Amino acid sequence: MNVLSFIKNLFIRTDEKNGFLHQAFDNMLEGVQIHDFNWRYIYVNKTLVSYSQYSKEELLGYRLMDKYPGIERTDLFKVLERCMKERVSEHFETEFIFPNGSRSDFELSIQPIPEGLFILSINISDRKKAEEKLAINEKRFRALVENNYDIISLIDASHKIIYRSPSATRIMGFTFEDMKSLEAMDNLHPDDKVYAATLMNEAKENPGKQIHAVIRRQHKSGHYIWLEGVITNLLHDEDIKAFVTNFRDITEQKEIEQKLIVNEQYYRSIIEQADDMIYIKEGSATGKFIDINPSGCQLLGYTKEEFLKLDPIDLVFEDDLPKNSIKFELLKTGAVIKNERRLKRKDGTAVETDSTGKMSADGNFIVFVRDIGERKKSEREIKLLNENLEKNVIARTVELQKTIIELKESEEKFQTTFNSSAVGISITQLPDLLFLDVNNTFAHMTGYSKEEVIGHKSTDLNMISNITKRDEILKDIRENGFSRNFEMTMKHKSGREYVILASIETIILKGKKCALNIIYDITDRKKAEEQLAMVNKELEAFSYSISHDLRAPLRAINGYAKILQEDYGHQFNEDGSRLVQTIVHNAIKMGALIDDLLAFSKLGKKELKKEEVDLDSMLKEVIVDLSRTLNHKASIKFGKLNTVMGDYALLYQVIFNLMSNGIKYSSKNANPEVEICSEEKNGEVIISIKDNGAGFDMKYVGKLFGVFQRLHSEEEFEGTGVGLAIVQRIIAKHNGKVSAEGKVNEGATFYFSLPTK
Repeated sequence: MNVLSFIKNLFIRTDEKNGFLHQAFDNMLEGVQIHDFNWRYIYVNKTLVSYSQYSKEELLGYRLMDKYPGIERTDLFKVLERCMKERVSEHFETEFIFPNGSRSDFELSIQPIPEGLFILSINISDRKKAEEKLAINEKRFRALVENNYDIISLIDASHKIIYRSPSATRIMGFTFEDMKSLEAMDNLHPDDKVYAATLMNEAKENPGKQIHAVIRRQHKSGHYIWLEGVITNLLHDEDIKAFVTNFRDITEQKEIEQKLIVNEQYYRSIIEQADDMIYIKEGSATGKFIDINPSGCQLLGYTKEEFLKLDPIDLVFEDDLPKNSIKFELLKTGAVIKNERRLKRKDGTAVETDSTGKMSADGNFIVFVRDIGERKKSEREIKLLNENLEKNVIARTVELQKTIIELKESEEKFQTTFNSSAVGISITQLPDLLFLDVNNTFAHMTGYSKEEVIGHKSTDLNMISNITKRDEILKDIRENGFSRNFEMTMKHKSGREYVILASIETIILKGKKCALNIIYDITDRKKAEEQLAMVNKELEAFSYSISHDLRAPLRAINGYAKILQEDYGHQFNEDGSRLVQTIVHNAIKMGALIDDLLAFSKLGKKELKKEEVDLDSMLKEVIVDLSRTLNHKASIKFGKLNTVMGDYALLYQVIFNLMSNGIKYSSKNANPEVEICSEEKNGEVIISIKDNGAGFDMKYVGKLFGVFQRLHSEEEFEGTGVGLAIVQRIIAKHNGKVSAEGKVNEGATFYFSLPTK
C-alpha cells in the first residue's frame, strides 16, 4: 500500500473517537481535500485552505466549479473527472491559476474512495523556482567565465598555466598556445617579480584566502600593462587543484590616477594662489564647509580652522535672506548660480561680494567669491540703470545651462528608450532610406540581425510585402513631416508574412534629415478583429431572433392572459385571479428583459459621436426625467461637475441608470439620499454616485457589472439586472473604467472614469 492509500484509508476509518487523526491531517504540510461524486467539498485540511484563498466554511458543501469558475474546461479537471468516473489513481504535476490571477505549481496525488475522490496536493512553486534559478545560474556562471572581461587563470603547483580565459588573449596579446611555454612568474615587470613571489608564497601558506595583488605584465608587443586582482590557493580543493587568479586591466585607471594627482596639485596651486575667495561645502542646505583658500580667510578674517567650524548661515545677514535666499535646490540641478551678497566678517562688518557657484562632479558645491566693495561704490548708479538687463542676462544664462542639461538628458532618455523599447524602432537615412540603426525588438520582429540590416534598404532585404495608401503616406510625410498609424504587410526573413501598424516621423540626427520608424506587430490583433466581427454578426442574428421571434408569442401570452382576466375573471377564485396576474406580470417582465438585452447588444456596434459634454446641464435633464419616471422622495445632492468628451446620448444613459439605481436601492431608508460629484485626476475625470441605501457585500463586487447579475431579490428591489452591464459597456467604449464600493445596509458608491482627451 502506497503512502496516499495509507493516508486515505486512515482518514476513512477516522471517527469521533479518533478525532486526533483529523487534527493530524489538519497539521500536514500537504493539502488534503475530498470531493463527493457531485464535486462538493466534504473535507479540507488547513493547508488546503491556505492554498485556496477561501475559508473552510466557504468551501465545505460547495462544488469545486462554484469556487473556481471555468475549471471544468481545464486539462486538470479532465484528469480529475477521469479518476472520478473510471475509479483510477493519478500522480502528476500541474500549474493552477487562482481566481485572482495568481499561479502556483502543485504535485497532485489523486485516488478514488467510496465517498468520491481523495486529493493530496503539495505546493512545489518554490522548488520549481529554485530549479529554474539553479539552471539559469549555472548558465550565467559559464557565460560569465567564458565572456568575462577579466583574466581568469588556473596555475598548478609548479606555477605552470593550465587554463586562461579567452579575455587573456585580448588583453595580453598572447594566445593560450603561447602561454603553455610560460610560467606564472614570466613576463612580469622586473620591479614586480620579488613582490609577485611574495604573494605566491603568502597564497601557499593561506589556502582559500584571497590575496590582493597589483602587478605589471609585459604585453606581447613589449609594453607593460597594469593588472589588479586576487590570487586564491585552491590546491587543496580536489575539484580544482590550482591557484585561481582573477585580474583586471587597470592600465587606463592607473594613467588617470597619475593625471589626477598632477591635476590636483595643479588646481590646488591655482586655488591657493587665487586672489578671489574660493570655498567648497557639502551639497545640501545644512552641509558643512569642506575647504577654503587663504584669500577667503583673509577676506573674512577667520583662520582656516575657524572657518571650517562655521555653519553657512553664519556668513549671511538674516535681513538679506527674504529677498536673496540661498538657492541650494537650484544648485542641485547643475545650474551655475551667480549672485551678489553681503557676507559677514568675523568682526561683524559686511563685505559686498559677487559669487559664482555650481555643483561639482562629487556632489559638493564650489563657490568663487570676489570682493566688489570698491566697485559697488563707483558702479551704483550704473547698476540701477542696467539692473533689469543684468537680471535678464543672468536668467538667460541659467536657462541655457538648464537647456543644455535637459538636451543631454533627453538624448540619454532617447537612447535608453530606443534600446529597451518593446516596439520595433529603426532610423533610416533620407532620402536614400538606408538603415542607420535598429533596436533589438525590430531585429527580432524581422528576423534579421542588426548587422544584416544596417547599411541596407528594406527593398534590398525584401521586407515589405504590401503597403496600402502608399501615396497618402508619402504625401503626409512631405507636407507634415510624419505619417502615423498606417498598416503594412511585412515579410519575415523566414518568408512568413505578418501585419504591422507603423508610424514615421522625420527627425534631424547629427545635422542630417532622417526618418524614425516605429512598428507594432498586430497580426494577432487582426485575427482577433476578424473573430470579433464574426461574433458580432452572430450577436446581431441573436438580437434579431429575440426581437422578432420571441415578441410574438410573448404578446400572445400577455393578450390571452388579459382576455381570461377580462372575460372570465368573475369565475375565478382568489388563487385563479392571482395566477392570471402572475402570468401578466411575468410577460411584462420578460418584455423588459428583451428590451434591456437588445439595448445591451446594440451597444457593441454603436458608433461613438464624441463631443464636449457639460455634465451639469446633463444632470439637470436626468433629474427631470427621474421625477417623471420614478415616484421617489430621495434628496439629490450635487456640486459643480466637470465637462468631458464623449457621446452625449450614451453618457446620459450611464448617469440615468446609476442615479435611478441609487434612488431605487435607498428608497427603503427613512431619509434617502443620492449624491453625485466629479474630480479631475491623473489625466481623467472620475464621476462618483453615492447613495445611503441597501449597499452590498464587497466579496460579490465582481458580479455587479455582469449581465443579469443581481445581488438582491426581485421581491426586495425590482429590475432586470442589465442596467449596470450597459453602464460598464458604454464606459469601456469611451476607454474608461467602472468600479464600486459598498457595505451591507450602509449604502454604495459607483465610480466611472473618462479620459480628459
